[in-house]
Amino acid sequence: MDRKALIMSNPGEVGDEKYCKGVYIDVDNYKRHLISPLGGSWYNHEILVHDRPTKKQVDDYVNQLSNYDYTIIIFTGHGYYSKYKDTTIIELRKDEEYDSLDLRRATNKRTIILDCCRKIYLRVIFEDSLAKAAVRAAKTLNPNRCRIAFEKEITQCANGVVVGYGCAKNEMSGENESTGGYYSSGLLRGAKKWLENDNTDIPKYHNTLSIVSAHNKAIEFVDRASSGNQHPEIEKPRSGSYFPFAVIA
Repeated sequence: MDRKALIMSNPGEVGDEKYCKGVYIDVDNYKRHLISPLGGSWYNHEILVHDRPTKKQVDDYVNQLSNYDYTIIIFTGHGYYSKYKDTTIIELRKDEEYDSLDLRRATNKRTIILDCCRKIYLRVIFEDSLAKAAVRAAKTLNPNRCRIAFEKEITQCANGVVVGYGCAKNEMSGENESTGGYYSSGLLRGAKKWLENDNTDIPKYHNTLSIVSAHNKAIEFVDRASSGNQHPEIEKPRSGSYFPFAVIA
């Protein structure tokens, strides 16, 4: 079996009050564990250690790991939980971050260990502005108008059934115990992002996100969250209007 371990670390900036020297102790301990019989007797050449890598370097590493039968990725250091992206972000070095979901890319068998903070906050100004925009947009939605618009869209749809499956046949549907199923989370995330990016002039007009469009938006998130092992499917009429999943009015 071909195996590879990637151990990454970022203690922070030397001299900063958040500098964590113990990160390097973690790295040494992980490496000793891996090469020990208890850890699976890994060979030294099978273990790659990189302190404070760049985002490009991590991308390259992840792509290279796809060539192995089994891989393990370990990160120890600083990180946070992005409320907007709904994912854990690891801080590689000053001004360089990495979405932990991308560590799941291109693999069949992989263990990922993230020993970092997951404090929920809006780290990036861009995220903060989008979140505030979403709050403003949500406050302008009128419950009665939205209900009327939703029912209007329903009446314009032909009789039929649309079925969204969280995964394909012979697949398992994954979940995060904190945020719920990958597919359900993807649908709801897609609807929220659609709201944030929509520029409909309300109350003059209304806009609708169909269940089919929401399904398509969820696919990307499910693919990343499941490392490509979960594939949502949908059954729908071949043409015509589709039932609304979200509405703005």
